[in-house]
Amino acid sequence: MEKAGIPTVCVITEAFLTVAQGQQKALDYPELPFVMLEHPIAVATDAEVEHKVALIYAELVEKLPGSVAAGRGA
Repeated sequence: MEKAGIPTVCVITEAFLTVAQGQQKALDYPELPFVMLEHPIAVATDAEVEHKVALIYAELVEKLPGSVAAGRGA
């Protein structure tokens, strides 16, 4: 999506860091941004997922290409 001009940040859990890094390399896209949620989420309640997202929200917005935060280099 990013290469099609749609600002993108991949959201993964900590357990998939190695896979995400492998995809960056396989796609020849080392700058592909991602943020990590606390693992696990598959068995988490909605409230737990919301809490985990709240913890990474600022980082996600900062890494989103074209965001005000990204434009500031924050």
